[in-house]
Amino acid sequence: MKKVLISMMMAAASLGMMAQADAASGYVNVEDVLSSTPAFMQAGKTVVSEQQKLQNQFNEQSKDMSDKDKLNQQLAQKENEVMAPIQAKFRAAVEKAAKDKGVDLVINARDVIYGGIDLTDAVKANMK
Repeated sequence: MKKVLISMMMAAASLGMMAQADAASGYVNVEDVLSSTPAFMQAGKTVVSEQQKLQNQFNEQSKDMSDKDKLNQQLAQKENEVMAPIQAKFRAAVEKAAKDKGVDLVINARDVIYGGIDLTDAVKANMK
């Protein structure tokens, strides 16, 4: 009985290893997806506008170093505020594309040397 149990455990472990070895990987050209997303382009314009506004404030208040730190913090906060919904939508679009194509791992296309499934077009479609 003990030998049968050990054999079953070994078989289950080897099946788990085979499943991991067969895991599909995919990639997304993040820059391409985001540059074709109107919300991302608008967010970029909003961040640039806020940066210009804060730069003007800084120029007026540049005598005190703590003002510079405060303005940098405001810019970072605004950038996070504008980008957070887009990042969440992008992540959901990647997850959906990966699930639809049976992909377990997705990386940025610029990091791919060989192989993988290109999910860029599916992610773009999911971003709409």
